[in-house]
Amino acid sequence: MKKLLLTLVFACLFNSHSAVAYGLELTDYEALITSSQNIKPTKLSSGEWIVGEDIEPGRYNIKPSDEEDSGNIMINQKDKSSLLLNEVLGFNHFGGVEQIRVYLTGGEKIEIIGLDSVTFTPVGPEEKHEEIHAGFWIVGIDVEPDTYIATTEKEQSGNVFVTDKDGYLVTTEILGKNMFKGVDKMELKLEEGYKIDVSNLSNVYLNKK
Repeated sequence: MKKLLLTLVFACLFNSHSAVAYGLELTDYEALITSSQNIKPTKLSSGEWIVGEDIEPGRYNIKPSDEEDSGNIMINQKDKSSLLLNEVLGFNHFGGVEQIRVYLTGGEKIEIIGLDSVTFTPVGPEEKHEEIHAGFWIVGIDVEPDTYIATTEKEQSGNVFVTDKDGYLVTTEILGKNMFKGVDKMELKLEEGYKIDVSNLSNVYLNKK
């Protein structure tokens, strides 16, 4: 299990930038968020699960049901053509994050490894954020369009990817210094419809430039 977790951490650092589904308008995401208000938190155990069958589509924050628990969570697109998410959830000596933000539109496959139970808490309408964490964030819904300087806690290091509304990569950087180098801060020029993919970071602070 330790070897598997280490492999997945490296995969997360370099390959977790497929982001949420493309071709959707902001109004589609807003409708998904509105529907999330009527969903109850869902607990899933270790195994494979399908969005739309085992859990309703919606916007969620994902946390281990037991704060001491730790393992991996992976999410694939409905046609399995792309890995949307590969993250260590819960803290261990391979790293990990406290929680993950996801948009689930339907049909995605969720795979949970090494965690007895994971809680998916639906997130309805809320204020824009100036602090984000691991997972996916949509500019114009989760974050105000603007130019920001992004920073993180000194002991943290992970990846930040920004893609435009068509899925083209705009920015990619290792935020926080580690064995693969990295930077202490990065500039993000965020336009409406851009998507931010944060990996292996529990805190990213967005300070308007």
